[in-house]
Amino acid sequence: MSRFFKILFLPLVLAASGWTSSTHAAEIHDRAGMFRPETVKKALADLDRVESRDGVPITVETITSLQGNDIEDVLPDHARRAGATGLYVLIAKNESKIRVLASSKYRPALNATRTKAIANAFVGPFKSGEFDEGLSAGVAALGEQVDAAKAQGGVAQANRAGRPANRPGNANGSFGLRSLLMIGLLIFGVMFVLRLVADSSAWAATPGTWAANPE
Repeated sequence: MSRFFKILFLPLVLAASGWTSSTHAAEIHDRAGMFRPETVKKALADLDRVESRDGVPITVETITSLQGNDIEDVLPDHARRAGATGLYVLIAKNESKIRVLASSKYRPALNATRTKAIANAFVGPFKSGEFDEGLSAGVAALGEQVDAAKAQGGVAQANRAGRPANRPGNANGSFGLRSLLMIGLLIFGVMFVLRLVADSSAWAATPGTWAANPE
């Protein structure tokens, strides 16, 4: 019986944690080994603050080589494989190439002018071989450009467009104790039925739509 109650309350705990917070932490995948760990750690903290403040997920990825491909051709595919949903930065070390891509959701606000400004901030120090300084400068530019786009209202509009309707609860969409208790009762009922009738469900993620924007 104790096992049954553990199964019962696990979904409740997961539901509460998942529904009260939708934060998607920023990501830096330094596959080319361009940056020191401490620099990456600080950059991640800065990007997390940008995302928390402005709601735009940011992913930075470095690769050693494009393997003979054009960066514009591989950019959308790399963004999809990285699971990027907001701003995506791809840096190819051997070819000295960098591109910044905004997802279709954010592209009206974070247009080609803004993404090029972000890329240029990385490039300046990179030309002198100062990769850590380039990452720091690029992260600062990411914050500045996202803030500027937010000030013009474009980021807020994009976030509203992609936000699901608030679930029952308080004004900001989080659940109160009463709602959690109701969910618990509902799950109890479902679990009781599941003990009588076997059932299963399948879930599949829907990938975002990406397209490379011209510089």
